[in-house]
Amino acid sequence: MKLRVDVTQEDIANGRKRNPSACMVARAINRASEGMLQAQVCYEHGWLGPELDGASVKLPLKDSVKQLVVMFDQGMVVQPFSFELELPEGLAA
Repeated sequence: MKLRVDVTQEDIANGRKRNPSACMVARAINRASEGMLQAQVCYEHGWLGPELDGASVKLPLKDSVKQLVVMFDQGMVVQPFSFELELPEGLAA
């Protein structure tokens, strides 16, 4: 299943730099999943919950999203953007 994630100006303005659970992308994923997922995002990938089989689900991020996370954390200007996450079977949003 694919989850469309829209990172809005509000996510950018209210997201916290270098905070995996409150950055702009984590906020957008949480909203897109209507609260069903708890996202944490770092430079290389994201983790999503609730957990499957007792472990966090690690998902790769597209290179373009990784670059925007780095720019955001460095205080650079980032514009709203959208992307899709491929969710593994059993993890429903």
